[in-house]
Amino acid sequence: MKNFFIAFFIVFFVASCNTDRTSSNLELENLYNKYGVEGCFLLKSLNNEQTYTYNQNRCEQGFLPASTFKIVNSLIALETGVAGNENMLMKWDSVQRQFSAWNKDHTLQSAFKVSCVPCFQNLAVKIGVENMKLWTNKLNFGKMDVHPDNLTDFWLKGNSEISPFQQLNFLEKLENAELPVKPSTVHRVRNIMKIAVDSSGLIMRGKTGWAIVGQRSIGWFVGSIERPDGERFIFVNNIEAKLGAIPDKDFMMIRKSIVYEVLKSMQVL
Repeated sequence: MKNFFIAFFIVFFVASCNTDRTSSNLELENLYNKYGVEGCFLLKSLNNEQTYTYNQNRCEQGFLPASTFKIVNSLIALETGVAGNENMLMKWDSVQRQFSAWNKDHTLQSAFKVSCVPCFQNLAVKIGVENMKLWTNKLNFGKMDVHPDNLTDFWLKGNSEISPFQQLNFLEKLENAELPVKPSTVHRVRNIMKIAVDSSGLIMRGKTGWAIVGQRSIGWFVGSIERPDGERFIFVNNIEAKLGAIPDKDFMMIRKSIVYEVLKSMQVL
């Protein structure tokens, strides 16, 4: 942990502490400008409750959750029995879609990894409107606007919203097993969320998201880091750019690139 704080002061992401001892401001404007996006960033140590924030005003604003909602969708499906486990088979409907990875059978786990929208749309239908309303409220995941006519896309367009701070709070409860679901459900979802495990035993979990609102692209990368030394962190990155200003593939990568740069510079990774 000592190296973490040394890095905090020596890298160009300079922090200035405010009156709250558990909250510090990160200066990441140059990093976001380098990638040609607006955005905000949150990092919290679950060991000492320290939170690091870039662009607090944006962190308090609500945005469509996009595919970060797949975390919640998975939790609800597993908790309610719609999905028996992460290996539940999700049959392809034979409709050809733009992403080849979607055009095949999936398990819940593999569908999550390739962010298979039609798979999770089918899951939402099986969950149903009333259960979806009930559980999104129970899980306190922002403000989801769920109706019979938008059950398959309320997280992708419309009036649903969650702020970066709300994402952070939700992730903290997930990581601390404080959500109102069975421990087995938490275990399965955290397993589904694994992105990487390195040779030291460090584990990264997370989910990306991408929504188009008017002429703006909104991107997310949210998740957690579990280190072999026992340190645990959660992070939220939210970015925005004018639609078409950045090639789609680049925009998708930028969501992750910013996270990796910040975490490496602060020696979280």
